Amino acid sequence: LGLGWSGRPLNGSEPPRSSGAMPGLRRGIHMPGPLSIGKKRGDGGGKGAKKADGGAAGTPGRSDRRSGAAAARKYSVINQPQPPPGPSAGDISKVVCHNCAVDPPVRGYPNSEPVPFETPFFRGKLLMLVRTKPLAEFTRRRFEGRQRVLEIQIQGEFLTQPMGTVYFGGQMPRQMQLSLISRSVCGALLRILKTMAKSMHVSFGTADGSELPHICYPLASSMDRVNIIPSSEAAPPLGGDIEEANSVRTARRAGNWPHGNFRPGYTYTMGFHTAYLDVVSWQTVNLPGIPRLDLHQFWGDMPVYFVVYDCGGRDEKGPHAHKAMRYMIRFRAQHASNLPEGAAA
Repeated sequence: LGLGWSGRPLNGSEPPRSSGAMPGLRRGIHMPGPLSIGKKRGDGGGKGAKKADGGAAGTPGRSDRRSGAAAARKYSVINQPQPPPGPSAGDISKVVCHNCAVDPPVRGYPNSEPVPFETPFFRGKLLMLVRTKPLAEFTRRRFEGRQRVLEIQIQGEFLTQPMGTVYFGGQMPRQMQLSLISRSVCGALLRILKTMAKSMHVSFGTADGSELPHICYPLASSMDRVNIIPSSEAAPPLGGDIEEANSVRTARRAGNWPHGNFRPGYTYTMGFHTAYLDVVSWQTVNLPGIPRLDLHQFWGDMPVYFVVYDCGGRDEKGPHAHKAMRYMIRFRAQHASNLPEGAAA
């Protein structure tokens, strides 16, 4: 869950970044056709967009007070599954992804076109890149010469003012059932992670499902890079390096972000990557002094959800209750070994 996000490997730094977007996003490597994400921003987005805004900026409307789990069902702006990518995506057959920001969830693919989505609180798109063997042409520029095995880029705008801290991380759908040995291993991993982010919020989940298992961090400090522009300006393409001054990045990750808080009126392009969570092999990798660990040992047959949320103004130091969360993003990754035969197709 969220192992080592943000590109500061425990066993050394990555080589310098290369510039430019991935060739597949600009230079003709097979890409599916454009996806419809509803009405354009200029026409006001129709009736659904007015509900999502919930009134004036900074003033929570009725949809803001509604739990994220219930409110997301009202915003099914994506009705078509994403077409499978071409051979340039590499062997991604073991990773089954769904955009769960809409109800019912919609199929998406890693190493492919960014997946558009909209919730009552955020509108944007998500690009998920995974390391394959051999290395996929589509992801070569992002992975070659680097340790990272998973990268996620998110771009979009907040439709309402977040209430309190915005979190990013990994979440499971039900309580984890751990043996004594597995719980000991988890404890060791958590001690490593806490040295990287003291503000991490973690739970193994509750039996009644009121709090789901998760490892999450404040979004502002967990982003590897972020680019911020007014919503009226053209956003950069996803798939390349995200431009952020090193001095601003250092201050942000230390909790002194010059931008302040997330808010409507801006397009945020955010990047996250990890060298430790390999969703293709469904293992933890590259952890210093620790061999590869099968994620089934901890997660059973459960998927992992990559989430961005706030707690709806409730106490953030206590349990992060599922029904109180306001989900900006909820993207599910499942391994084919956890699904019935043929379900991953």
